[in-house]
Amino acid sequence: MAPGLLTEGGRFKEGLRVNDPVAVMAEGKEHALAVGVMLMSSDEVLKERKGEAIQICGFMNDGLWLMKPI
Repeated sequence: MAPGLLTEGGRFKEGLRVNDPVAVMAEGKEHALAVGVMLMSSDEVLKERKGEAIQICGFMNDGLWLMKPI
């Protein structure tokens, strides 16, 4: 949800477009906890400040995450 991207202490990259791939990071962590694609542009997120902004495609400990390297 868009409000979660705009929390105090968070960083939100400007210039993202719909369908751009993104990594979702927890504050102070080195690795992504999820990856997805933007459903809204950065400008829309900043303007609307609500709604679904990212479609999550994979997240920590899901089936893709737990796959063995090939």
